[in-house]
Amino acid sequence: MSSLIELRNIDMVFQRQGRVIGTKRKFHVLKNISLNIEEGEILALVGESGCGKTTLGKIITGLLRPTKGDLLYKGNSVYKIFNTNYQEFRKSVQFIQQDSYAALNPVRTVYQSIAAPIKAHNKELSKEQVFEKVEELLEIVGLIPAVQFIDKFPHQMSGGQRQRVLFARALTMKPRLIVADEPVSMIDVSLRLSILNLMAELNKKLNIAFVYITHDLATARYIANDGRIAVMYLGEIMELSSVSELLNNPKHPYTQALISAVPIPDPRLARQQKALPIKNMDFMSMENRIDGCPFFSRCIYGEGKCINRHIDYVNAEGSYVKCCNLEKVKRWEKQV
Repeated sequence: MSSLIELRNIDMVFQRQGRVIGTKRKFHVLKNISLNIEEGEILALVGESGCGKTTLGKIITGLLRPTKGDLLYKGNSVYKIFNTNYQEFRKSVQFIQQDSYAALNPVRTVYQSIAAPIKAHNKELSKEQVFEKVEELLEIVGLIPAVQFIDKFPHQMSGGQRQRVLFARALTMKPRLIVADEPVSMIDVSLRLSILNLMAELNKKLNIAFVYITHDLATARYIANDGRIAVMYLGEIMELSSVSELLNNPKHPYTQALISAVPIPDPRLARQQKALPIKNMDFMSMENRIDGCPFFSRCIYGEGKCINRHIDYVNAEGSYVKCCNLEKVKRWEKQV
């Protein structure tokens, strides 16, 4: 059986004007990424800001085409299918933006925003049927009663309500996969749980797969508790594993540092916290990447071989880890 979505050796290079007229600066933001997304699963994509999470999400949904590599939908290359098959892919994979206010047209009501794609793809429906469909979708995403929201403009709703409208708009296409780009980062902490529960409910009831993009390990653990988590660093997936295995037994040095950086709410325990297991705070430039490990300059286990060779994934206790020096990495222990 083919995976719902498969990424094969994805590279993404952006160019910008150089300091000298006529020259170009190339930024290698994604490097050699291969990933499968199965029907109905939840995959959390975790990494610090600027590591390429959103760019990868846009490639998965077809909004960006990679410089190199292939994207497959149900075993067929998205870049080689046309007409009916391509339209099926575009409808089946939807993207939820981080900024819900910017994602909605400020001069369109909720009804107009949700009804537009319904009308475009279901021309046989009457006005009454479209209205009923919009009401049904609003109720599915928890905007009840729907009549209170259907004529509102984006500025008349809270961040959480606007985010639910984005989910309702995505559901108009009956998607098989939704890529959610930090959907809770711009709403109140008290409302974040409701959005995460909405995603979990859509996953269970409608069997919609999710790629949940975040830099927050706590929400990643909550939403993808029974799924997988991929840790990104400077455009590469460093570790891929089940959520419980990765958080309880991280194997890549960057994953260990990432978990160690999570703040501890107890002041007494926080004072006992050990220093982060990293060499320094220097970042590698995406403009002139080395062939080896992007974490080399900060890794306490880094050696010359880490930058002079192509690094393959190692299967370590069910986790896929991109490290050539894994035998020297100490088993992770809690920092207090």
